[in-house]
Amino acid sequence: MTALDLVGPLQAFQMADGYLGQPYRIEVCAFTKTVPVAGNLHFSNLVPFEKIVLGPSDTLFVSGCDTHLLTPEFMKRHRPLFAWIRKAWQAGATICSVCTGAFLLAEAGILDGAGCATHWGDTEELQRRYPKIKVRKGVLFVEAGNVFTSAGIASGIDLAIHLL
Repeated sequence: MTALDLVGPLQAFQMADGYLGQPYRIEVCAFTKTVPVAGNLHFSNLVPFEKIVLGPSDTLFVSGCDTHLLTPEFMKRHRPLFAWIRKAWQAGATICSVCTGAFLLAEAGILDGAGCATHWGDTEELQRRYPKIKVRKGVLFVEAGNVFTSAGIASGIDLAIHLL
């Protein structure tokens, strides 16, 4: 996981609680209880994603990662994650990706036929892997119904502020 992809939007929502007076329940979930992010830094005490049920009043942010890790084996091994994302989308949750998190939304099948954004260095790879989507270059974020994709770390923060 890219640390700032998670922490940027998370901080925006936490600050909204104080400044806007809107309470947000924030949960950070993952495949495992601990996730390495950079150097020797790890995020821990994470909730297994399967334990979180999302509906129309919820927002899911999917962080990006190194796309070299998103091998066909990885995608096959984590089919339950993609089914979970798809189920949340079908239930009406707002689904967002930051940077290369768009690859995970594409794998879940919720970007088919829609426009999306991702990191500028990964636009061609995303389009190649998922020809049913329309990767847009040079934009901060793209809205397609209840799905939002952002181009990178800073645009993930911009997207969070836009939603707020």
